[in-house]
Amino acid sequence: MNTRFGRRRALGPLLALACLATLAGCASQRMDIRPQISANGQPAYELRGSNLQVLQAQVQRLCPNGADVLRQTQRFERPETEPGFVKRWTVELIDPPHTEAQMQVVCRAGGA
Repeated sequence: MNTRFGRRRALGPLLALACLATLAGCASQRMDIRPQISANGQPAYELRGSNLQVLQAQVQRLCPNGADVLRQTQRFERPETEPGFVKRWTVELIDPPHTEAQMQVVCRAGGA
């Protein structure tokens, strides 16, 4: 019985850390969308956020007929490496690596 109770006690902190990591990941999904002026009169946008895939999904919503991508970039910054897996993992939980993504798109005209 002590073995089973010990396992339950060990799972509690791990479960709490997993929940914190999930919440931290959700909180870091910031996005900024700015309308732009295009030469052909079509809607155009500059998008900034922390994840290029999230920006690409947003472009699909903004431009249902597709979009011409003028620019897209993503940059990752890693904190200084800490010795040891647990220490490195906890440092990244408290101070996650900085990522930045940008896209500039012009929506395509609808119709055929």
